[in-house]
Amino acid sequence: MKDARGFTLVELVVVITVLSILTAMSAPSFRNMVANARLQSLASDLQAAMMLARSEAIKRSDTITLNTITAKWQDGWRLVDTRNQLVREFDGQPGLLVSANVNSVVFQGNGRLANLAATPQFQVTDQAEVGDPRCVRLDRSGRAYVVRKEC
Repeated sequence: MKDARGFTLVELVVVITVLSILTAMSAPSFRNMVANARLQSLASDLQAAMMLARSEAIKRSDTITLNTITAKWQDGWRLVDTRNQLVREFDGQPGLLVSANVNSVVFQGNGRLANLAATPQFQVTDQAEVGDPRCVRLDRSGRAYVVRKEC
């Protein structure tokens, strides 16, 4: 009789069970990792929009305003000049919330902020409350920073 090669049914069931347990254990951390990547991506998009607005204001020696497309920041934002001409538009991401302490951010022709009553801060969070929130802040000179914490 020849030697049988391969796996027995018992060995196969044991391997599938172990793989199932390992997959179930890693799923929550994977979800958190994906949420953190989405939060960082949206915060970076917002930071890029602020950097572009500042750069365009300096380049044009004109005022550039960053404001929402709709009444909510999470729906997206846009850059417009003093003639209300669209410079660029950015989309939000479904499932992520953006809250801010200002309705718009105005960059002067020298790159500095025009409305200095409050230092603009934008908090990016996940609707499912997964992942670490991000805070996008502008300093008084108009430079944008992303911090991995609540505002």
